[in-house]
Amino acid sequence: MRGTPKWERLAKLEFASPGLTGVGGLDNARPPERARRRLAKDLATTILAKIDVGYGNNLYIRGSGAGLTWNKGIPMHQVKNGEWVMIVSDPHENFAFKVLLNDKVWSEGSDYVAAPGDLVSITPKF
Repeated sequence: MRGTPKWERLAKLEFASPGLTGVGGLDNARPPERARRRLAKDLATTILAKIDVGYGNNLYIRGSGAGLTWNKGIPMHQVKNGEWVMIVSDPHENFAFKVLLNDKVWSEGSDYVAAPGDLVSITPKF
């Protein structure tokens, strides 16, 4: 199962049943509501930025895909001193992003890439 996407592993664990037939035991099976909610939650992508940006400053994210744009940033939420988080609830596919200070100063280096269900922990530099 190593290398198998998280959603696929969850589907096999949550929805497989001795009464179902077909490949992987999933032939035309509709998952129960509880399992669908859990799967949606598990596919959320969490971006955690570890950096102290100083009093009065904020972090923003810009990108492509998952509702992000390169033209205007979305503010991250400060969860504690030096830790900022953004949860992308349903990205559907991999997406690229970059962190900005006060939605003006771009972080150094290449774009980050995240996939559905990832926890991406970064330490941006400005």
